Amino acid sequence: MLVGSSKQDSVTVTNTGTAALTITSVTSNNADFTVAPASGSLAPSASQKFYITFSPTSTGAKSGDVIFSHNAAGSADTVSVSGTGVAPVFSVSPTNLSYGNVLVGSSKQDSVTVYNTGTATLTISSVTSSDTSFAVTPTFASIVASDSAKFYITFMPSSTGANSGNVIFTHDGPGSPDSVKVNGNGIVNVADDTDGIPKTYALKQNYPNPFNPITVLKYQLPVTSNVMFKIYNILGQEVKTLTDEIQDAGYKSIEWNSTNNSGNIVASGVYFYRIEATSVSDPSKSFTQIRKMLLIR
Repeated sequence: MLVGSSKQDSVTVTNTGTAALTITSVTSNNADFTVAPASGSLAPSASQKFYITFSPTSTGAKSGDVIFSHNAAGSADTVSVSGTGVAPVFSVSPTNLSYGNVLVGSSKQDSVTVYNTGTATLTISSVTSSDTSFAVTPTFASIVASDSAKFYITFMPSSTGANSGNVIFTHDGPGSPDSVKVNGNGIVNVADDTDGIPKTYALKQNYPNPFNPITVLKYQLPVTSNVMFKIYNILGQEVKTLTDEIQDAGYKSIEWNSTNNSGNIVASGVYFYRIEATSVSDPSKSFTQIRKMLLIR
């Protein structure tokens, strides 16, 4: 039985005699087992149920006696009771991730492993980050006793400077919530900062990947271009048009929040993102590229 929860069973007492049976008290010698009612009176041939509830307050095997004191011969009588308290136990390694220097507009991924060293399934109801520069996936999990699960944390600096925060795990084990400290520095690529304009078209891999529910898609335009950016499902059906417009040259990024053109959340699975870019000044110069990404819920 999970520590902090309870389970009820019952015993039936029958008066097989010819006079009234008075049960003056019903007690338990182990506080993890409680009984109700605490007394009773039974006419000849009558029966009464007594309900015994097991509510373990700690892990491990528990046992005791429920004691019936009454006015019949042989008082007191006992009922032996037993049960086992179980509980999940959360631990994580490492407890600190340092990403060092990461270019603004790019990303770096690392991971932590959560272990359930307890005796019951560990339910992680949410995993959140106190700093939006750090994204984590998955955002929930169920880990059976003696098993483990990996969580991937991606650092995505949007500006220069130091970033730090906590990735917070909310779970049903003792001591919840637990956290992992994360830190990293956003830096600028000096060459790009000086030039300011990319020399070629390019479409970058989305980050984070896998993701839930938001991912960032980055691309670059060497000249002012007409840009069409769309999401497709694994069947090749259009899911979302992210942009269809003329854009100036430069380093670009756009977010997808896992919704379709109707604003509805899409299902988990593999999706493809496709860019078509054509130079406004010279339509003979065009660029098309497709990349794959994975949405996990």
